[in-house]
Amino acid sequence: STQLPVLSGKVYDAISQAYYGGHVDMYIPSNPEGELVYHYDVNALYPSVMRSFLYPSKIIAHFRGDITKIADYVKLYQDNLSVLKVNIIAPKNLANPILPFKINGTTVYPEGTWTGWYYGGELDNAVKFGYKFEIIEGYLFKGSDLFSNYVDVMNQMKEESPKGSPWYAISKLLLNSLYGRFGMKPQLISHIVVDKNNISSIVLGIGLENLIDQTDLGKKTLISYWVEFSRLPKINIAIASAIAAKARVAMSPFKNHPDFTLSHSDTDSYFFNKPLPSHLVDNKKLGLFK
Repeated sequence: STQLPVLSGKVYDAISQAYYGGHVDMYIPSNPEGELVYHYDVNALYPSVMRSFLYPSKIIAHFRGDITKIADYVKLYQDNLSVLKVNIIAPKNLANPILPFKINGTTVYPEGTWTGWYYGGELDNAVKFGYKFEIIEGYLFKGSDLFSNYVDVMNQMKEESPKGSPWYAISKLLLNSLYGRFGMKPQLISHIVVDKNNISSIVLGIGLENLIDQTDLGKKTLISYWVEFSRLPKINIAIASAIAAKARVAMSPFKNHPDFTLSHSDTDSYFFNKPLPSHLVDNKKLGLFK
C-alpha cells in the first residue's frame, strides 16, 4: 500500500495556491443565424484523468531557484512530479489562454506576465501552446498510481447498476467526489452572533488572523472565523491540485484547435461549430465525449 503524507503548514499554504478549479469561459456569445452548435460533455472527466496518470505521493524535496539549471538535480526533477512557483510569460497570439491565475479570489486566464504556483504537468502542457516559465521554487513528489483500481471498480459498479438505483448513485458520487476530499482546507468556518459591545473582546479571543467577516444584524453582529479541526484531516492538497490540473490539460487541445470554432466551454464540456471526429465520441467510455 502507498502511504500518503498529510500536507499542512507552509507546504499546504504554498501548494494550495496551485489548486485551481475547472475552466469556464464564454468566447462567442451567440452563433450566426442558421448555424448549428454542437455540445459535447466528457464522460467522467475527473475519474478519467485519475485513472490515467500518476499522482503525488511521498514528498521528495523542497528547493529554491531554477532546479533545471543545477546539473546535479536535473534528473531528480525529471524523474519526479512537481508543484512549482514560477514566473510566467504568456504567448501574445493565443486566442483562448489556458493557464489560470487568481486575482482577489477570482480565477482568470490572463495574457502578459505574472508569478504563480502550478502543477508541473500543467506547465509542461502550456509550453506546447507557447507559454514560457522560469522556476523560482518548488516541491518534488514521487509519482504513484493511486486511483486506477479504485476508478475501475467504481465505474464498473456504475455501468452495471440501473440508473436511479442506490448503487448507481453511490458509485457515481464516489467517482466524482473523491478528488475534492484531498483538497479540503485544514480549517473549518465557524460563526457566532454577538452584541456589538463585545466585538473587540471576541475578535481578540478568536485572533485577528482567523477573522473572515463581520455582518451587521442591527444590535448584533455575525462574526465568521476560521477554527482548526480538533484533529488534522487526512488531506493532501498536492493530489487535488494535480487532478484538477490534469483535467484542465485534458480539455486544452480543443481550446485553440484550428479546425473548430469554440464558442463556450465549461469544466468538462465544449460548444463547437462542427461535430467532433467519431473516434472521440462514445456515450459511456471514460474520457471520451457524449
